[in-house]
Amino acid sequence: MTYEYIQSEPELWTVGYYDPNGKWMPESDHDRPKEAAARVAYLNGSTTPAEVLDELLGVSLEELAKHSNDPKFLAKIVGLAFNKGIQVGQRQAHEGINGSIKRRA
Repeated sequence: MTYEYIQSEPELWTVGYYDPNGKWMPESDHDRPKEAAARVAYLNGSTTPAEVLDELLGVSLEELAKHSNDPKFLAKIVGLAFNKGIQVGQRQAHEGINGSIKRRA
């Protein structure tokens, strides 16, 4: 089963999945598509950006925030990400916003 999100009303996005018979099974409602996409990513087993930073780069969100104005620190993080083969943004687009968007006509 794979979770998706649909725009169920003009300003409402619903996360859920289709059962084997094709019936929509709602799980949660969200005011913004970005929130729905994040929920879909979580339910489908995606990691959070904080987990990626910690596991792959050895940097916590707190450390990143603390040094966010330090160009040398930021260059180090970009270098680590490049060396690890992480393409920032593409990973998020692939894993974090991978919910299918289906709009009602």
